[in-house]
This record gives sequence, C-alpha cells and structure tokens, in this order.
Amino acid sequence: VTLCGRRLPDLHPKHLMARSAEVIADVWERKGLVYSDLPFVRADGELIDVEVSARVFEYRGGPAMLLYVRDIRERRRLEAQVREQNAELVRLNQRISDLFGRYVSGEVRDAILAGEGILGGEEREVTVLFSDLRGFTTLSESTPAQLLVSMLNRYFTCMVRVIREHHGVVYKFIGDAIMAVFGAPWPDESHAMNALGAARAMLRELEPFNAEQQARGLPQFRIGVGIA
Repeated sequence: VTLCGRRLPDLHPKHLMARSAEVIADVWERKGLVYSDLPFVRADGELIDVEVSARVFEYRGGPAMLLYVRDIRERRRLEAQVREQNAELVRLNQRISDLFGRYVSGEVRDAILAGEGILGGEEREVTVLFSDLRGFTTLSESTPAQLLVSMLNRYFTCMVRVIREHHGVVYKFIGDAIMAVFGAPWPDESHAMNALGAARAMLRELEPFNAEQQARGLPQFRIGVGIA
C-alpha cells in the first residue's frame, strides 16, 4: 500500500513501523485505528482520497494486522456540497433577518422567524399610527426623481428607527406615508402610549433631518401624524 508515494507506516503520526511491537500493541488495545483524509496513490498514479482502517487480530498464536482502504471521493464531494448548501442557507437566513429587522423590533423579528405562531389571525385592540409628508405632490413635481428617492430613503430610515424604538411595527409604506401598528404581533398594554411617544419622537427627529436638508441646500420636510 502506497500513500503519497510512501508506505502507510511512514505516514502514521506515531511513525508506525510494520513490525513495531509498541504500535501493534496500541492498535490491539483499541481494537483498531482509522486514518482519515489520506491521499492515496493508486497503481496507475491517480491521487485519490481514502480512508484506511487498521485492525489487529490473532493469527496462528500471534498478532496480525489487516489494512482496509476505502475510496471516499464521492463522500468528500457530497460533504462539500452539503457545506456549500448550508453556507448558502445561512446567507439567505441572514439576508431575510436583516431585511425583516428593518421594519420590526429584533424580538418580534426573531420570534416570527422562529415560527412561534404569532402570525395567526386574532382580534386585538391595537394603536395605529399614520404619518405623511405635507405638500409631497408639489415636492415630487419639482424634484428630480433620483434626488427625491434619496431624500425619502433618508427620511424613512430615521422614522422607521424611531417607530421600532417605541415597540411599533411598520405595517406598510403608502407613497410618502408610513403606517405603523403598536400592540401587535406581540400584546402590549402600553401600545397607545408607545404610539404617542413614537409620534412625538418623530417630530423631534424631523428637526436634525431638516437641519441636514438645509445644509445640503435641499427642501425641508413637514409631516403630519395621526393616531387611532
């Protein structure tokens, strides 16, 4: 048996020798050894991955060693394929988690992705918050589309963060408007106060946003907020 152009005994980490009483005794005590991830040179010169099993048994009153060499190339290929698929699943799950986490709190996101059954239909008293931009139609008619989208993205990012900090869930965007729910999917006895706190925080958040708009020479935003 030749592994990487050398005999199996030369590749053993204990420098196995074919007639080494010490190694034979070790193998005998453990009832065998398995050597994995060994490259194996076949008679035709092809290098393949093999698994080598060594087992000692009694033969004619003395110990004898049996070596079994198995081609594990297909197993290695399947293991690599499984690793790649698992890595892709991790990337997709992280992507879903990141996207979902933009609109709901981390606790709600984790519970929903864990399938804890909080999406089932039920009646519940909640508080709904609506917010929209004043004069958006006029603004959209006088602002280049790319610039308008950039401003809206910055504005929505600020407001979504505030809503999440107050335990709200962004239900949807309607043009320039935001609809958020407080008290679902998790029950929250303070949903009305949280919605009110979010509305006040949104008005405060608008001040530094408009200051940045002004510094950039861009129009300032005015918003209206309604709570039901």
